[in-house]
Amino acid sequence: MLKKLLLCVIAYVCGLLTISFLLPKNVDNLALFISQLIINPFRFFLGTLAFMVTTIALSTLVSSLLEQTHKWLIKKQCFTRTLAIDYVSLLCYLFLIKKSLLITLLLLISAVFYGIITADLHAERTDRVDSQV
Repeated sequence: MLKKLLLCVIAYVCGLLTISFLLPKNVDNLALFISQLIINPFRFFLGTLAFMVTTIALSTLVSSLLEQTHKWLIKKQCFTRTLAIDYVSLLCYLFLIKKSLLITLLLLISAVFYGIITADLHAERTDRVDSQV
């Protein structure tokens, strides 16, 4: 539980760093934005690194959310504290949307995609045929 809260804090802080490093000051001029990335590659590198850390941290939370929800719905287990923390941790996106909608949507899409890929939902099925040789 503490690990998930720490992941949420790390994701929020790195998300803020991503927004502050990658958000252009002048959104109207795309050429100016690209030239600023070329002129200052260290800022772009830090923004990209923070984006990757945020994606990995939030995808871990999304993967855990999918697995816990699957257990809750399919196996009819009770609603646990870890599942509640997983749902509350998604509030991190709402706080980031206030800063930048575009970058937060990119973070959300990449974290959900990576979280779905890494979720292990089929490991406990008993109806799978293992010997298909």
